[in-house]
Amino acid sequence: MKKIEEKVFRFIDRHNLIEKKDNLLISLSGGPDSVFLIHFLSKFKKRFDIRIGAFHLNHMLRGAESDADEKFCARLADKLGLDFYCTKRDILSEAKKNKISVEEAGRMVRYSELEEIALENHFNKIATAHNCDDNSETVLLNFIKGSGLSGISGIPARRGNIIRPVLCLDKSEILSYLKISKINFRLDSSNLSSDFERNFLRNKIIPLLEENLNPNFSQTVFRNSENFRNLLSGIEETLERFVSGFVRKHQTEIEISKDAFLKLPEGFYGIFIKTILEKYLNIQASFVDVNKVLSLLDKTAGLKVEISGGYNVHNERNSLTIKRPLNSKDEIVKIKVGSEVVIPAGKLKIENVSASKIALTNKKNIEYISADTIEGDFELRCWKKGDKFIPLGMNHSKKVSDFLTDQKIKPSEKKSRQVLLNNQKIVWVIGERIDERFKVNKNTKRILKLTLN
Repeated sequence: MKKIEEKVFRFIDRHNLIEKKDNLLISLSGGPDSVFLIHFLSKFKKRFDIRIGAFHLNHMLRGAESDADEKFCARLADKLGLDFYCTKRDILSEAKKNKISVEEAGRMVRYSELEEIALENHFNKIATAHNCDDNSETVLLNFIKGSGLSGISGIPARRGNIIRPVLCLDKSEILSYLKISKINFRLDSSNLSSDFERNFLRNKIIPLLEENLNPNFSQTVFRNSENFRNLLSGIEETLERFVSGFVRKHQTEIEISKDAFLKLPEGFYGIFIKTILEKYLNIQASFVDVNKVLSLLDKTAGLKVEISGGYNVHNERNSLTIKRPLNSKDEIVKIKVGSEVVIPAGKLKIENVSASKIALTNKKNIEYISADTIEGDFELRCWKKGDKFIPLGMNHSKKVSDFLTDQKIKPSEKKSRQVLLNNQKIVWVIGERIDERFKVNKNTKRILKLTLN
C-alpha cells in the first residue's frame, strides 16, 4: 500500500498537479479508479492542505444499476465528509440528438457539468481518475485510427484546470490497494461488453499483448507516450517561432504562405499542417486531411479540397487559404454552455464566469450576458427576414436587417451575419450587440461569457 501511495506522491510532485489551498472537485463514478482517488485524496487532505468535493453524473444508461451507482457515491461522499454534487442526464438521447457515440456524449456532458459545478462552487481544479491502462487504450485507439503524434502522446497528466493524479498507476495496482484496504466499489456491467471500441481493446486485444509480448505493456506505453508528448511539445515550440512568418489569420479564414512554408525542412510539413488545423481551426485533423492539404502544394492554382469540419482548402497562386463555405440560411447549429463551435466568423465559445472575472472592454467579439433566464441549449443561425431584437441600450425592438444597415455593414456581408438565440429569443447579433433583455445587472445570479475568436 505504502509503495503505491509513494508512487502517486512522486507523480503528483513531478507534474506539480496539486498545490496548497487547492480546491479539488473529483469526478466520482463509483468505479475502482475514482473510489481509489477519492480515498487517497481524503486520506492525505491535510498533507496536501486542500479542500475536496465530489461530483457524480448519472448517465441513465443502466436503469436501476445507474441509480445504485448514484446512491453509492452519495453515501461515500457523506462518509468521507465531502460536499457532493450530482446531475442526472439522459446520455443516450444526447448521443442521438448530437449524432455522436454514447461514449463521446457521456464525456462531453461530464466535462461540461464538471466545469459548471466547479465554477459555481469555487473549485479551481477538477481531478479525474484516468489510470495507466486508460492511457494505453487511448494510445492504441489513436494509433489505429491514424491520429498522428498528438494521438500517441496519450492522456496528459494535466490539461488546463483538469488534473489526473493516478495516471501513473496500473489498474491492477488500484485493485490490489482497494482489496488490501477492504474498500468497496461499484462495477459497471457495460465494461464487460466488447461492443464499445475501448472495451474491445481492454477485454480482447491488450490482454493478448500482455500475455504474448509484454506483461508490462501499459507501463511501457505510458513511458513512451510521455516521451512522445515531450517531443511534440518541442516541435510545437519550434513551429510557433515560424508561424508568424507565414500564417495569417483573418476573421473567417487562415492563409498560409507557400513560399515561406516550403522553406521549412520537409519532415516538418505534416506536423505543421496538423498543428495549424488543430490550433487555429479546432479540427482534429486526420492523416487523410493532412495529405489532402499537402497535395495542393504542387498543383495548379484554383483547385480546392475539402477537409474535416466542413472546411475547404483553396490553392491560390502564392498561398493556401483555409475557410468554411458560408452557412445555409436554413442551417441551425446547437451550442451547449461550456462548448465552442467554429463558424465562418471564427470560433464561438460560451462559458460560465463569476462576476469577479468580468473584464469589460469595447471589443465587439466579447460579451457578458445574464443567464438567469437561459433555458437549455443555444441556437446559432443566419438572421432571417422579420427577425427582431432589442439592441442593448434601447427600450424598443428593432429589425435585425435595419440594425445591420445602421451599423454600416456592407450589403455583401450583411446576408451572412449570424445570430445567437435561446428559447427563440435573439441573445446576440454575433460580433455586433447583445439584446437588452440579457444584459448583466446587480441582481444577476449567473453570468455567461460569449467570445468570438
